Amino acid sequence: MPCALHPAVVDGLNACSRCMKQFCGDCLIELRGNRFCAVCKSEAVKDIQSGVSGTELKLATRLQRFAAMMLDGLLQAVIWLPLFFLMGFANVQSQNLNAPGAAAGSAGLQIVFQLIQFAVMIGYEGLFLQFKGATPGKMALGLRVVGPDGEPLTPGQAWLRPFIRSLIGACLGIDYIVSLFRKDKCCIHDLAARTRVIKI
Repeated sequence: MPCALHPAVVDGLNACSRCMKQFCGDCLIELRGNRFCAVCKSEAVKDIQSGVSGTELKLATRLQRFAAMMLDGLLQAVIWLPLFFLMGFANVQSQNLNAPGAAAGSAGLQIVFQLIQFAVMIGYEGLFLQFKGATPGKMALGLRVVGPDGEPLTPGQAWLRPFIRSLIGACLGIDYIVSLFRKDKCCIHDLAARTRVIKI
């Protein structure tokens, strides 16, 4: 197989650490012991600047991460859905009785429910990441969350990751969109907590 950019060169080729295409020595640059082509070099430099490398890790696909997120969402729903129905029932009862301050009470219940949902999301993911390195949804699909070089998460990473994900997901909805434009599949919460999701 010839060099991807110089078809006449067939000897002394090496693979780019990111895209795995074969290149000659003139087409690759070495960064932290890994070789990158011109196209992948800029992304590799961004990773190094942000403190995230992990080019040798077997990253989980976007589809695997989405499926794990859906499974975790279903498990979390088991916790907060009963509370949702209980609060809804209490709200209907207060309105049927024309209780004083029913409107204010309804708004208060909504705020309480949102706070409970937020706490469940962060607590669920934070506890599992700190003690297991993966949520049940990720474990079911053979995925694990690790540091940039494959090391186990610190408690700070385990809790910062779900906090950023819940906060940005709730406010902007762009957390996962960012991963569509990155070869390393990093979301904003991955970049903030310096984590990677890998396939075991």
